[in-house]
Amino acid sequence: MRAVTVRDGQVVVAEHPDPRPGTGEVLVRVHAAGLNGADLHQRAGRYPAPPGAPADIPGLELAGEVAETGPGAARFDVGDRVMAVVGGGGQAELAVVHERAALPVPDELDWDAAGGFPEVFTTAHDALFTELHEAVAGLGARPISPEGFAEHGPFDVVLELVGGPNLPDDLRSLATGGRITVIGVGGGPRAEVDLLALMGAQGRIHGSTLRPRPLEGKALAARRVERQVLPLVRRGDVRVPVAATFPLDEVADAYERFAAGGKLGKIVLRCA
Repeated sequence: MRAVTVRDGQVVVAEHPDPRPGTGEVLVRVHAAGLNGADLHQRAGRYPAPPGAPADIPGLELAGEVAETGPGAARFDVGDRVMAVVGGGGQAELAVVHERAALPVPDELDWDAAGGFPEVFTTAHDALFTELHEAVAGLGARPISPEGFAEHGPFDVVLELVGGPNLPDDLRSLATGGRITVIGVGGGPRAEVDLLALMGAQGRIHGSTLRPRPLEGKALAARRVERQVLPLVRRGDVRVPVAATFPLDEVADAYERFAAGGKLGKIVLRCA
Protein backbone atom coordinates (compact mmCIF):
# COMPACT_ATOMS: atom_id res chain seq x y z
CA MET A 1 0.00 0.00 0.00
CA ARG A 2 0.95 3.67 -0.31
CA ALA A 3 1.06 5.75 2.84
CA VAL A 4 2.22 9.11 4.15
CA THR A 5 5.65 8.51 5.67
CA VAL A 6 7.70 10.67 8.02
CA ARG A 7 11.32 10.90 6.89
CA ASP A 8 13.91 13.34 8.21
CA GLY A 9 11.32 15.84 9.40
CA GLN A 10 9.34 15.76 6.14
CA VAL A 11 6.29 13.85 4.88
CA VAL A 12 6.47 11.83 1.68
CA VAL A 13 4.39 9.07 0.10
CA ALA A 14 6.04 5.64 0.18
CA GLU A 15 5.19 1.97 -0.26
CA HIS A 16 4.55 -0.17 2.83
CA PRO A 17 3.38 -3.75 3.33
CA ASP A 18 -0.38 -4.10 3.53
CA PRO A 19 -1.49 -4.39 7.17
CA ARG A 20 -3.47 -7.43 8.25
CA PRO A 21 -6.39 -7.38 10.70
CA GLY A 22 -5.96 -9.29 13.93
CA THR A 23 -8.53 -10.60 16.36
CA GLY A 24 -11.48 -8.22 16.64
CA GLU A 25 -10.02 -5.88 14.00
CA VAL A 26 -11.13 -4.74 10.57
CA LEU A 27 -9.01 -3.71 7.61
CA VAL A 28 -10.24 -0.38 6.25
CA ARG A 29 -9.69 0.91 2.73
CA VAL A 30 -9.18 4.54 3.68
CA HIS A 31 -11.01 7.16 1.62
CA ALA A 32 -10.24 10.21 3.73
CA ALA A 33 -8.04 11.09 6.70
CA GLY A 34 -8.11 14.36 8.62
CA LEU A 35 -4.99 16.26 9.65
CA ASN A 36 -4.42 17.28 13.26
CA GLY A 37 -1.82 19.16 15.28
CA ALA A 38 -0.36 15.87 16.49
CA ASP A 39 0.63 15.07 12.90
CA LEU A 40 2.78 18.20 12.73
CA HIS A 41 4.43 17.27 16.02
CA GLN A 42 5.07 13.73 14.78
CA ARG A 43 6.59 15.10 11.57
CA ALA A 44 8.97 17.17 13.69
CA GLY A 45 9.89 14.18 15.85
CA ARG A 46 8.19 15.52 18.98
CA TYR A 47 5.23 13.11 19.24
CA PRO A 48 6.11 9.46 18.63
CA ALA A 49 3.38 6.97 17.87
CA PRO A 50 2.16 4.86 20.81
CA PRO A 51 3.07 1.16 21.00
CA GLY A 52 1.25 -0.89 18.41
CA ALA A 53 0.80 1.97 15.93
CA PRO A 54 3.02 2.40 12.84
CA ALA A 55 6.05 4.41 13.91
CA ASP A 56 6.45 6.33 10.64
CA ILE A 57 2.88 6.63 9.27
CA PRO A 58 0.95 9.54 10.83
CA GLY A 59 -2.79 10.01 10.99
CA LEU A 60 -5.10 9.94 14.01
CA GLU A 61 -8.44 9.72 12.23
CA LEU A 62 -9.78 8.06 9.13
CA ALA A 63 -12.90 7.06 7.25
CA GLY A 64 -13.32 4.30 4.69
CA GLU A 65 -14.86 0.98 3.77
CA VAL A 66 -14.27 -2.31 5.54
CA ALA A 67 -12.14 -4.39 3.16
CA GLU A 68 -11.62 -7.42 5.41
CA THR A 69 -12.58 -8.60 8.88
CA GLY A 70 -10.21 -10.33 11.28
CA PRO A 71 -10.95 -13.35 13.49
CA GLY A 72 -13.84 -12.72 15.85
CA ALA A 73 -14.78 -9.36 14.31
CA ALA A 74 -18.56 -9.35 13.86
CA ARG A 75 -19.78 -5.77 14.29
CA PHE A 76 -19.13 -4.67 10.69
CA ASP A 77 -19.31 -6.42 7.33
CA VAL A 78 -17.12 -6.00 4.28
CA GLY A 79 -18.26 -2.88 2.45
CA ASP A 80 -19.57 -1.07 5.56
CA ARG A 81 -18.62 2.58 5.91
CA VAL A 82 -16.69 3.25 9.12
CA MET A 83 -14.64 5.99 10.74
CA ALA A 84 -12.35 5.93 13.75
CA VAL A 85 -9.73 7.54 15.94
CA VAL A 86 -6.51 5.54 15.68
CA GLY A 87 -3.12 5.67 17.38
CA GLY A 88 -1.46 6.28 14.04
CA GLY A 89 -1.34 4.98 10.48
CA GLY A 90 -4.53 6.70 9.33
CA GLN A 91 -2.96 8.54 6.39
CA ALA A 92 -2.62 5.49 4.18
CA GLU A 93 -4.53 3.52 1.58
CA LEU A 94 -5.18 0.78 4.15
CA ALA A 95 -5.37 0.82 7.95
CA VAL A 96 -6.32 -1.59 10.72
CA VAL A 97 -8.94 -0.53 13.28
CA HIS A 98 -10.36 -2.48 16.21
CA GLU A 99 -14.08 -2.81 15.62
CA ARG A 100 -14.87 -1.53 19.11
CA ALA A 101 -13.13 1.77 18.35
CA ALA A 102 -14.91 2.24 15.02
CA LEU A 103 -18.05 4.25 14.32
CA PRO A 104 -20.55 3.76 11.49
CA VAL A 105 -20.49 6.61 8.99
CA PRO A 106 -23.97 8.17 8.65
CA ASP A 107 -25.31 8.52 5.11
CA GLU A 108 -25.40 12.26 5.69
CA LEU A 109 -21.57 12.48 5.76
CA ASP A 110 -19.51 12.34 2.58
CA TRP A 111 -16.00 10.91 2.76
CA ASP A 112 -14.28 14.27 3.33
CA ALA A 113 -16.54 15.13 6.26
CA ALA A 114 -16.29 11.61 7.70
CA GLY A 115 -12.50 11.72 7.50
CA GLY A 116 -12.47 14.91 9.53
CA PHE A 117 -15.10 13.86 12.09
CA PRO A 118 -13.66 11.28 14.55
CA GLU A 119 -10.80 13.05 16.33
CA VAL A 120 -12.24 16.51 16.81
CA PHE A 121 -15.79 15.51 17.70
CA THR A 122 -14.71 12.69 20.00
CA THR A 123 -12.18 14.93 21.73
CA ALA A 124 -14.69 17.74 22.22
CA HIS A 125 -17.45 15.42 23.43
CA ASP A 126 -15.08 13.62 25.78
CA ALA A 127 -13.80 16.90 27.24
CA LEU A 128 -17.26 18.38 27.74
CA PHE A 129 -19.40 15.50 28.88
CA THR A 130 -17.37 12.77 30.56
CA GLU A 131 -17.41 14.84 33.75
CA LEU A 132 -21.10 15.49 33.69
CA HIS A 133 -22.66 18.28 35.71
CA GLU A 134 -25.97 20.11 35.35
CA ALA A 135 -24.43 23.35 34.20
CA VAL A 136 -23.23 21.79 30.94
CA ALA A 137 -26.79 21.12 29.87
CA GLY A 138 -27.52 24.82 29.87
CA LEU A 139 -24.51 25.88 27.85
CA GLY A 140 -25.16 27.78 24.64
CA ALA A 141 -22.60 28.77 22.03
CA ARG A 142 -21.78 32.13 20.48
CA PRO A 143 -18.69 33.07 18.49
CA ILE A 144 -16.29 35.59 20.03
CA SER A 145 -12.90 36.88 19.01
CA PRO A 146 -9.92 35.06 20.57
CA GLU A 147 -8.48 38.44 21.54
CA GLY A 148 -9.84 39.44 24.93
CA PHE A 149 -11.95 36.29 25.27
CA ALA A 150 -11.62 36.42 29.06
CA GLU A 151 -13.78 39.53 29.15
CA HIS A 152 -16.72 37.46 27.88
CA GLY A 153 -16.62 35.06 30.85
CA PRO A 154 -17.17 33.61 33.30
CA PHE A 155 -17.16 30.21 31.60
CA ASP A 156 -18.10 26.87 33.13
CA VAL A 157 -15.84 24.99 30.72
CA VAL A 158 -12.78 26.20 28.80
CA LEU A 159 -11.46 23.91 26.06
CA GLU A 160 -7.87 25.04 25.65
CA LEU A 161 -6.53 24.45 22.14
CA VAL A 162 -3.57 26.87 22.08
CA GLY A 163 -1.79 25.83 25.25
CA GLY A 164 0.45 27.67 27.70
CA PRO A 165 0.06 31.26 26.45
CA ASN A 166 -3.69 31.18 27.07
CA LEU A 167 -3.67 29.73 30.58
CA PRO A 168 -3.58 33.02 32.54
CA ASP A 169 -6.68 34.27 30.69
CA ASP A 170 -8.33 30.85 31.01
CA LEU A 171 -8.01 31.11 34.79
CA ARG A 172 -9.21 34.70 34.80
CA SER A 173 -12.33 33.76 32.84
CA LEU A 174 -13.26 30.66 34.84
CA ALA A 175 -16.61 30.52 36.63
CA THR A 176 -16.82 29.20 40.17
CA GLY A 177 -16.49 25.43 40.03
CA GLY A 178 -15.46 25.55 36.39
CA ARG A 179 -12.76 23.56 34.64
CA ILE A 180 -10.11 24.01 32.00
CA THR A 181 -9.56 21.05 29.70
CA VAL A 182 -6.31 21.18 27.75
CA ILE A 183 -6.73 19.46 24.37
CA GLY A 184 -4.05 21.25 22.35
CA VAL A 185 -0.68 22.89 22.91
CA GLY A 186 0.18 24.28 19.49
CA GLY A 187 1.15 27.62 21.04
CA GLY A 188 3.48 25.99 23.58
CA PRO A 189 3.17 23.43 26.39
CA ARG A 190 4.46 25.48 29.32
CA ALA A 191 2.70 28.09 31.46
CA GLU A 192 2.92 29.80 34.84
CA VAL A 193 -0.16 28.97 36.91
CA ASP A 194 -1.66 31.45 39.37
CA LEU A 195 -2.74 29.03 42.07
CA LEU A 196 -4.62 31.75 43.95
CA ALA A 197 -6.80 32.31 40.87
CA LEU A 198 -7.41 28.57 40.59
CA MET A 199 -8.28 28.35 44.29
CA GLY A 200 -10.53 31.40 44.10
CA ALA A 201 -12.51 29.86 41.26
CA GLN A 202 -12.58 26.46 42.99
CA GLY A 203 -11.57 25.30 39.54
CA ARG A 204 -9.82 22.36 37.94
CA ILE A 205 -7.27 21.95 35.19
CA HIS A 206 -6.91 18.63 33.45
CA GLY A 207 -5.72 17.28 30.13
CA SER A 208 -7.38 15.09 27.54
CA THR A 209 -5.86 13.11 24.68
CA LEU A 210 -7.20 10.14 22.76
CA ARG A 211 -4.15 8.76 20.99
CA PRO A 212 -2.41 6.87 23.82
CA ARG A 213 -5.58 5.55 25.47
CA PRO A 214 -5.99 1.79 25.71
CA LEU A 215 -8.65 0.13 23.57
CA GLU A 216 -11.17 0.14 26.41
CA GLY A 217 -10.95 3.93 26.72
CA LYS A 218 -11.21 4.52 22.98
CA ALA A 219 -14.14 2.13 22.70
CA LEU A 220 -16.00 3.87 25.53
CA ALA A 221 -15.47 7.28 23.93
CA ALA A 222 -16.64 5.92 20.57
CA ARG A 223 -19.84 4.49 22.01
CA ARG A 224 -20.68 7.82 23.70
CA VAL A 225 -20.24 9.64 20.40
CA GLU A 226 -22.29 7.00 18.59
CA ARG A 227 -25.17 7.40 21.04
CA GLN A 228 -25.12 11.14 21.57
CA VAL A 229 -23.51 12.82 18.55
CA LEU A 230 -24.28 10.72 15.46
CA PRO A 231 -28.05 11.23 15.88
CA LEU A 232 -27.38 14.98 15.65
CA VAL A 233 -25.42 14.41 12.44
CA ARG A 234 -28.28 12.39 10.96
CA ARG A 235 -30.77 15.13 11.79
CA GLY A 236 -28.54 17.78 10.23
CA ASP A 237 -28.01 19.58 13.53
CA VAL A 238 -24.24 18.95 13.40
CA ARG A 239 -22.08 19.46 10.31
CA VAL A 240 -18.39 18.86 9.71
CA PRO A 241 -16.79 21.94 8.09
CA VAL A 242 -14.03 21.03 5.63
CA ALA A 243 -11.66 23.85 4.73
CA ALA A 244 -9.67 22.02 2.03
CA THR A 245 -8.96 18.57 0.64
CA PHE A 246 -5.75 17.27 -0.92
CA PRO A 247 -4.91 14.06 -2.79
CA LEU A 248 -2.45 11.73 -1.10
CA ASP A 249 0.40 12.73 -3.41
CA GLU A 250 0.06 16.36 -2.28
CA VAL A 251 0.47 15.52 1.39
CA ALA A 252 3.33 18.03 1.87
CA ASP A 253 1.04 20.83 0.62
CA ALA A 254 -1.72 19.62 2.94
CA TYR A 255 0.60 19.80 5.94
CA GLU A 256 1.75 23.29 5.00
CA ARG A 257 -1.85 24.44 4.59
CA PHE A 258 -2.67 23.05 8.02
CA ALA A 259 0.36 24.71 9.60
CA ALA A 260 -0.44 28.08 8.01
CA GLY A 261 -3.59 28.52 10.12
CA GLY A 262 -6.35 30.95 9.19
CA LYS A 263 -8.75 28.17 8.25
CA LEU A 264 -12.29 27.29 9.24
CA GLY A 265 -12.76 23.55 9.17
CA LYS A 266 -10.70 20.43 8.62
CA ILE A 267 -7.85 19.75 6.24
CA VAL A 268 -8.43 16.30 4.78
CA LEU A 269 -6.33 13.90 2.74
CA ARG A 270 -8.08 11.79 0.10
CA CYS A 271 -6.31 8.46 0.31
CA ALA A 272 -8.29 6.46 -2.25
